[in-house]
Amino acid sequence: MQEIKNLFIYTVGGTPEPIIKSILTYKPEVCYFICSRETEPLVAKILEEAHARDPSFTTTSHIERVKNHEDIIECYRTSHQILMDARRKYPNHRISVDFTGGTKSMSAGLVLAATKFGNFTAGKGAFATEPFKYIGGEVRDQYGRVVTGHERPLDRRNPLQEFLIEDVEEAISLFNNYHFEAAEIIFNKCYSKLGDPRFKLMERASQGFKYWDKFMYEKALEVFSRMDLLIQDISKFELLPDTFLKNLEERKRILRKLSLWMPGRTGRRGKPNPEHDPNMGALDMICNAERRIEMERYDDALIRCYRAIEMAVSATLKKEYKIRMEKIDWNEFERLYPGKKEILLQRLDRLPESLWLGDEELCVILEVLGSPLVNVLRDKKFDVDNLRLRRNRLLLVHGFQIVTKDIANGSLKLCKEFIANWMQLNLEQIDEKLAYLRFPRLSPEYLIL
Repeated sequence: MQEIKNLFIYTVGGTPEPIIKSILTYKPEVCYFICSRETEPLVAKILEEAHARDPSFTTTSHIERVKNHEDIIECYRTSHQILMDARRKYPNHRISVDFTGGTKSMSAGLVLAATKFGNFTAGKGAFATEPFKYIGGEVRDQYGRVVTGHERPLDRRNPLQEFLIEDVEEAISLFNNYHFEAAEIIFNKCYSKLGDPRFKLMERASQGFKYWDKFMYEKALEVFSRMDLLIQDISKFELLPDTFLKNLEERKRILRKLSLWMPGRTGRRGKPNPEHDPNMGALDMICNAERRIEMERYDDALIRCYRAIEMAVSATLKKEYKIRMEKIDWNEFERLYPGKKEILLQRLDRLPESLWLGDEELCVILEVLGSPLVNVLRDKKFDVDNLRLRRNRLLLVHGFQIVTKDIANGSLKLCKEFIANWMQLNLEQIDEKLAYLRFPRLSPEYLIL
């Protein structure tokens, strides 16, 4: 395996001694010097003095002049170009930056460029474990400069890596854009690096919403329930935001209404859940469609809009009239509604085994049962039929068409209007119910120290 050598990038100011101290301490095989026009002549003196103090010292040097050493943007641009050049020319060198010398803008520019580069792997330009170098010291002159002979090197990690700031920000962005599986992986990586239990909590939250987004309500509820012990442990030494704890309890209450089954032993399916609310499932399907539109997955959104209407109709038939759309038990129907079966036989050619949204049979059955909801089906029949036709023509279903953003938003609007009328609510009331079901957003303030 090829030996990894050291490469240092220095900002050069009016005092050469800190750089000489750094060179003699770390003995880099390659040195880049970022200079102003005034400090460029010092580089030769720095190298001569370092060699004089340690004759065995040799290095390959590069001098880069900043056009305007007071302009942080210019200093950042130069530093960024140097880092790119160093990675390309010296792929097997461990890169460190020493920002002791130079103007404040030169030091800030180099640090900003270095922090954004992250950690490279060996063979592609590798940052040291502690790539940030600074020559300090407690004994200073009247101008605040370290007195010669009292210099002390300080090594520091990349602060973005130290606190995993970029990783956390990426995970939060992924979570807030509904990429829960990717967020879960990054939070897990953060926890393995720092052991901060808040990352474990966010990993569990990402996992729970991942299951919820896939309609795996029982598994989501199980994950959220297991978060309680973790919260108890965290609360022993840190106060969690009240809004977070309240939101978590609300999520569990919602999931208990969405879940068809009670949790059984060792994760097995238990008994039917008496808290299950089928109307809640239809509303959650609308929220799922909203998320797909935000993600620009318009075909998926349209499919969910149609399914939400189906679910709302099915829920009412099952709850109010004990009719299962997927398979009708006509003996049970006759028992519940004596004489109605004969009336249906007079109006229909045959008794259907199952019902589909938009079928005339569905309207006739509701009419015979005296349900005012038949008016909703008839009033919206054209729109619902058109929505079903669009769904069937999708490339993902039976056809070759794709959905535009406008069509997806129109489908969502129709879906909300239908379900509002079906549930005998107005659009404001429907939106209040949807707001209760919409996923929360994470804020970086709590997770970044």
